[in-house]
Amino acid sequence: MMVKEWTVPEATSGALPVQVDPVLREILPGYLANRRADAALILSAVDRSDFAEIAVVGHSMRGSGGSYGFAELTALGARIEEAAGLEDGQECHKLAHELTLFLAKIQLPKPQ
Repeated sequence: MMVKEWTVPEATSGALPVQVDPVLREILPGYLANRRADAALILSAVDRSDFAEIAVVGHSMRGSGGSYGFAELTALGARIEEAAGLEDGQECHKLAHELTLFLAKIQLPKPQ
């Protein structure tokens, strides 16, 4: 299976239409929903100063983003994990917001 990578240029504010590998077509919406839940989890964990939980979320995202063709999620995951390791709540909050904005741009193709 060939996985294509998709990134959003920093200056882009519009939608990000993506092509989905047929193998991933059914599971990608759930994966993206879980990443949206991760953004909320990060914000909640920041409020509790639970940087260990944030690091786990970032590490998981770093490992899985590329598998789904989203290099940006891998990069964000790495940045989240690093910020959690530094116990930088402000940066974790900022990155959760970046994650939410990125996910909001993704437009999956309509089911066939």
